[in-house]
Amino acid sequence: MSNSESVALLPESAGEVAQTSNRSRKRSAVWQYFEELPDEGKAKCIHCDSKFAYHKGDDLHVRCTAHILNLVVQDGMETIRSAVEPVRDVIKHITSSSSRLQIFNTIPQQLNLKPKRGFNLDVSTRWNFMYDMLEEALEYKDALTHYANLQNIQGPNLEQWNLIERVCRFCWLMIIAAHFGVGLVIL
Repeated sequence: MSNSESVALLPESAGEVAQTSNRSRKRSAVWQYFEELPDEGKAKCIHCDSKFAYHKGDDLHVRCTAHILNLVVQDGMETIRSAVEPVRDVIKHITSSSSRLQIFNTIPQQLNLKPKRGFNLDVSTRWNFMYDMLEEALEYKDALTHYANLQNIQGPNLEQWNLIERVCRFCWLMIIAAHFGVGLVIL
């Protein structure tokens, strides 16, 4: 019997024979996330369409860490939605008309900040866009809070701003992990 045909017997109560050949490795739980390509030794991730090489089913270098990282961050972002929504609402209010943007721009000038041409808005499917929006909002935190008070709209409170600062530090670490730990990846 060759190595590729080795068989392991389970206890009699199981009543089955498990194969440990290369063929069975391709059917492990990991393979539910991959589609085998017609090219010998190639597979494609069903989540991010990245192609990977494997050697007869022995190794599978999963560069799909970016996908896993993305899922972790997306899940974390769900927990802070209540803090992000007031920031998003104020930014939407400001950017919805040029006259509102002009009114807003008087505030940063008083605080020795640059006037804004507009703000980045987040995209629900791309967590790094939320990070960009929040980072920019933190830079203009005092101006955004003052504008929300002047316009009598619900802006973020101090506790929400503190949560956003902590989240931005966490997201920065995730961006570094995505770029340097996985390779240059756009999430």
